[in-house]
Amino acid sequence: MKILGEYVKKRRQELQSKHTGYSIRSMAKRVGLHHSYLSKLERGEHTPLSESRILALARQLDENSDVLLALSGKLPDRIVRMIKDNPNQFINYLYYLENQKSNGDEEMDSLTKKMIHRSKELEELTRRLRDEIQRRKQLQQKLQKIESEQRTILNNLYETIVISLDSQMNILWMNHRLAKEFKTEFDNIVNKKCYQALLGAKKPCQRCTVKQAMLSKEVQEEHYFESSDGQKWLMRSVPILDTHQKVFRIIRFGFNVTRLENTRQVLAESELRWKFALKVSQEGVWDWNILTGQVFFSRHWKEMIGYTEQELDDHISEWKSRIHPNDYRQTLEKLQSHLQGETDFCDCEHRILCRDRSYKWIRDRVMVFERDISQQPIRAIGTSSDVTKQRMIKRVLKESEEKHRILYNKTPAMLQSVDSHGRMITVSDCWLEKLDYNRGEVIGKPFLDFLSPDSRENMIEEILPAFYEQGWIKKIGIQMLTRSGQVLDVNLSATTEYNEHGHIKQVFCFISDEIGNNQTAIK
Repeated sequence: MKILGEYVKKRRQELQSKHTGYSIRSMAKRVGLHHSYLSKLERGEHTPLSESRILALARQLDENSDVLLALSGKLPDRIVRMIKDNPNQFINYLYYLENQKSNGDEEMDSLTKKMIHRSKELEELTRRLRDEIQRRKQLQQKLQKIESEQRTILNNLYETIVISLDSQMNILWMNHRLAKEFKTEFDNIVNKKCYQALLGAKKPCQRCTVKQAMLSKEVQEEHYFESSDGQKWLMRSVPILDTHQKVFRIIRFGFNVTRLENTRQVLAESELRWKFALKVSQEGVWDWNILTGQVFFSRHWKEMIGYTEQELDDHISEWKSRIHPNDYRQTLEKLQSHLQGETDFCDCEHRILCRDRSYKWIRDRVMVFERDISQQPIRAIGTSSDVTKQRMIKRVLKESEEKHRILYNKTPAMLQSVDSHGRMITVSDCWLEKLDYNRGEVIGKPFLDFLSPDSRENMIEEILPAFYEQGWIKKIGIQMLTRSGQVLDVNLSATTEYNEHGHIKQVFCFISDEIGNNQTAIK
């Protein structure tokens, strides 16, 4: 057993130096021995082996089984018979072996050399074949694992259909979502033409992207189609090429775009309404990326200050540089206050320089609608409207009102305005002078408070009913009380201003203290 162990160890180590899988543990496992038993054998310890174990060792070591049996002290019956039948030849061969051992420098005969060389070649080929088989087996297992993972992924894609076709458009595989969509089983359609199995057609579609992908060898995409349940699908055909750059398979993907299309339609309608509203309102729009300073100015914004759509840089500096110097600080302070989150939005009016070097009054309304996690502004939307005419009209109205107020207050007549509830709105300076009041004591008080008791009663019972019926009165004699309580005889004339609903808005009164003999009686 010692000789056998030394031989097995030497042979195993030679193989291990060239190939993996020849450790004591792996060898023992393949032979059916415990690795400690094989270790004892290689150390030369007493380890009896059955003939079947020795034959197994020979197969693993690519060794002649007769050699191992002989080294273990067991000669096969075939060898024993050969020795018995040719004892002289056996003795000569032993002598030859002994002579070779003692004369190692002598060459072996050519036949023996060829046999040894051929044996080594076969041994090397066997090893390579075993390694190649092992490598292919590992690759196959790896490919099976990858394919299993891919199928699991494709089968669990949300609202996505996948189908694999060969170069003849026959169905090779499909995921569960496709089977559910077409209410069929894979076994019912496998190896059938896709247009036959799924659409019930006799030939491919007129604009079949599968055929186009085969011819062009490029990904082809088609407009979505609508399934029987109203779902919209975007289809894409992807060609797979072999090593010769020929299409051998087509993977066809379908993506459910129902929600996307519905959302797109809603957004398109919303954008249409938004653009229509902006067009009607004559407002310019700008979209400001606060981090980069880039701004999208709408066409109308540029036209508002005299430029075409292709002119002006898309940067916030274009806006800032055109603000009137007298308005710059106030405008930027309001904007900064909003950017810091102190106001809900920024609303300011300022002058902006136009192309013709004139200034227009612009009303800007800006709102931040995107901030980062630290609440710093990222993006803002602004609208701009030309308020030059409105401001001009306001100025004219203000001037007109001022002139009217001066004329009203300074006229040498007692004038007053009363609201629909009979409260004083305003009075002329002459009115205050005649009755010895200041304006703060009069405005908001009932007109009846400034009449004598008799005139107050007459006003309620006779004058007001006639006034409401006619809408005016002329030179009606009444008595008014001064601040000190003195009675002042006056004539009252009044007319009415109505609102758009036909209700009394206010009453204008003219009061004269020149009492004549021709007072108008109330009808």
